[in-house]
Amino acid sequence: PMVYHDRYSCPDWPARHTFPMAKFEETANSLLNDPDEFLLSEGEEGEEENDDDGTRRPLVLSREHFHRPLPASTFPNSFLSPPLCPSFVRAFLSASLS
Repeated sequence: PMVYHDRYSCPDWPARHTFPMAKFEETANSLLNDPDEFLLSEGEEGEEENDDDGTRRPLVLSREHFHRPLPASTFPNSFLSPPLCPSFVRAFLSASLS
């Protein structure tokens, strides 16, 4: 599935930061808007002439087609620890990392 959540991108993130957070939103927008060269619009399957005639469709048809992760409040903490230290998980989920 295609997974995306609006909070994956941080609008106030520095543009020149070593980790470009905007890439998540840009990727989602591309999946929604850029025609995929291998996918045809519904009802166009099997047609030979579809290179430049507008029958290509984006990989994801609408935002509703993205899988959205569970809200943090419903995500079982047991999935995160023991791989992660429980005190780190608590600090991360409470936004109190320093």
